[in-house]
Amino acid sequence: KQEMRKAMLEKRETHHSAGGHVNCIEIMDRILYLPEFLSAKCVLLYSSKGGEVHTDGIIRSALAAGKKVALPVTDRENHALHLYEIKGVNELALGAFGILEPAVREGREVLPAEVDLALIPGVSFDRRGHRIGYGMGYYDFFLKKISGKKIGICYSFQIVEKVPEEPHDVAMDALV
Repeated sequence: KQEMRKAMLEKRETHHSAGGHVNCIEIMDRILYLPEFLSAKCVLLYSSKGGEVHTDGIIRSALAAGKKVALPVTDRENHALHLYEIKGVNELALGAFGILEPAVREGREVLPAEVDLALIPGVSFDRRGHRIGYGMGYYDFFLKKISGKKIGICYSFQIVEKVPEEPHDVAMDALV
């Protein structure tokens, strides 16, 4: 897993910096027309960093459509993710690992059971929906609590034949 992660991160950064970020618009368009997105009342997104598929446009579109938008806040002390609703992208501030996160505000925490659609980042995926993340396990434990659809977001080259899986891994329902 470690070798695959390192090679894919390098490939993703090279692709992104060489103009591959234009694929983000295609991916966003596909997501915005998914029946799961259109019907979702509460959407879990992530704030993209570096060569990840950019989510800014998806976040703005979900907010404009009146959806409840939740993003994770990293709790490093307890090695956990907590979800908080945002009303606008201006509410995001630099958090753990240099990722933009929502402020921890009373009354804004979102329970995993509320999430109808979770759009999940990954370093690599296989066609069965298994993923390799950054290797810290934050999403693995958290994804088990989400009963809504889980969709991995990636560039096409991030989809490989087979991702090594472990018992704690949670597969995505689909990939975009």
